Amino acid sequence: MPRNESGLTLIELLVTTAILSVISLAIYSSLNSGIKVWQRITRPIPYEDLDVFFNKFAYDVHNAVRFTGVSFLGTDEMLEFATLVHTPLGAGTTPGRVRYVYDPGSHKLTRSQQDYSQVYTGEEAAKEQPIAGDVTSLKF
Repeated sequence: MPRNESGLTLIELLVTTAILSVISLAIYSSLNSGIKVWQRITRPIPYEDLDVFFNKFAYDVHNAVRFTGVSFLGTDEMLEFATLVHTPLGAGTTPGRVRYVYDPGSHKLTRSQQDYSQVYTGEEAAKEQPIAGDVTSLKF
């Protein structure tokens, strides 16, 4: 009777299973690491908005010292003063006016700016840019 040699032996099956398990483990480990990195990058950082606000505000106040003849204007919820602003045409910085407004209804802090050519011609300020959200209280 002829012997059938077209089948697989038990050792061949065990070796194949071991190789597939090692490859599957490597793929799972890579995907799991990638997902953890993505989750870390996309998670919100507490107080990140406030850090951005304080950096912009410090820059504006630092440059406002150069314009001692122009006084600060403001209320508890709004502050406006002269400082160096970036021109809308991208030509660098120029003297201008910046306004910070806190809206207690929406709990948002916004910033708008005008260069002095816009101030003197009566052009409206650029659209208010939200700087920080979820601010429960603020007084200037």
